[in-house]
Amino acid sequence: MPRQSSRAVRPAPPGSPMPPRPSGRQAALVVLRNAVPLAVAIWTQGPTGQFLVLSLFNAVFGAVAIATVGAAVSMRQERGPATAVSPWRTFAVAAAVGLTIAVGIASLFGWFVAAMFPDDVLVPSTAWSSLAIAVAAMPGLSAQYRADLGAGSSEPARKRRDQPAIMALILSAFAVSLLCLFAIDLGRHARLPLMFAVTLAFVLRDLRPDLVGRLLPPAEPPPSSR
Repeated sequence: MPRQSSRAVRPAPPGSPMPPRPSGRQAALVVLRNAVPLAVAIWTQGPTGQFLVLSLFNAVFGAVAIATVGAAVSMRQERGPATAVSPWRTFAVAAAVGLTIAVGIASLFGWFVAAMFPDDVLVPSTAWSSLAIAVAAMPGLSAQYRADLGAGSSEPARKRRDQPAIMALILSAFAVSLLCLFAIDLGRHARLPLMFAVTLAFVLRDLRPDLVGRLLPPAEPPPSSR
């Protein structure tokens, strides 16, 4: 039997709602994706508003992407293996839809940040940095898509597994929005440690889904669905 690569995302054990920790290349991409807002802020000499908008988009896109990938897996399972539509086409459509929805939601909530930091946000680098975040997330999403298709787990089981991660991402988006009120009164030198702290918190959130699952446990399914 051929040896499986350690870079692949392995499905969680049967009956376990906890997703596995990312390892190897996936962990590096998690760090890279979450570091994009900080790297851009340092490269452009610390625009706080842009960092907050990119962090907001990062959290929103993460939550929407998990949901759209789950919908793509359910669609493939409903159509069955005999469908003529390629699984990668289904994933590509789901990724495009998720990116569009994430941009819309981030824009809806990002206006508050843009109003407080207009010179930081309304610049071209915000657009390409958001695209870099989405591109860095694609390998992990495609790996999870393949793993879920191969595992054949039910839709309720996947929803229960993904619920803590989605909730953590939504809370992260709200936290970033609240940070605007706090960051605007900070000096430039005080804002940089705040950016580092937010980045480290986001990296820890994504590298330790088991910890997130303990802090935000999924709701127990009704007895009839067990």
